[in-house]
Amino acid sequence: MKHAICVIGYGSSGVLQETINHLDSPNIDFYIHWDKKYPLPKLQSKFSKIFLLKNRVNVHWGTYTQIQAELNLLKAVKDSNYDYVHLISSTDIPLMTLSYFENFFKKDFYIGFQHPLGPNVYKRLSYYYPIDKLNISNKSWLIKIIKVINILFGVDRLKNQKERIKKGPQWFSIKGKYINRILSFDTSIFKNGRLQQLIEFFGQVTKEDLEWRFPPQTFPGTPV
Repeated sequence: MKHAICVIGYGSSGVLQETINHLDSPNIDFYIHWDKKYPLPKLQSKFSKIFLLKNRVNVHWGTYTQIQAELNLLKAVKDSNYDYVHLISSTDIPLMTLSYFENFFKKDFYIGFQHPLGPNVYKRLSYYYPIDKLNISNKSWLIKIIKVINILFGVDRLKNQKERIKKGPQWFSIKGKYINRILSFDTSIFKNGRLQQLIEFFGQVTKEDLEWRFPPQTFPGTPV
């Protein structure tokens, strides 16, 4: 089976190189989006093909730019007929052997996670935050001001939203044939949202209708 491992990365590439070394295989290719604020990493492999995306995004934590980076990766792999597509970060490292990884995905799996959606989390998407181009990691004062303005004007962007909203990490392993379905999803509701849960919302909403075929599962105990 052929695998595409999509990587969202930035900064140092040392951990990513170790991941490539560990999963180096003719059956596994790596597609890498490297934050535009950083120089492209120098990566190498013996067997895996490595593709560095040219259409890079200047990623700001907790904004739509993170979703855009993910979409760019999925667009890069969608026409290559991979059996499975995996999304990881450049600081993730596998806790299983290469043979275990390849054998595990000979079965049909959709691997994802889901968390309860509380009222505070709901507001992070329902409020309007015009911050997609801003670095807000150290600007909690700005977030508080925007939140107050939303409350005063009774803003609720989800009021007429038909899609069921769920929360879960953006990282996943999914059958390659479903990538086009994710890419066809209207992502406009996720623009001008806030904080980490924004990309978690995106991951769950776009992949929710796949759960009927592949219920979310986690890895069983894996050998090191």
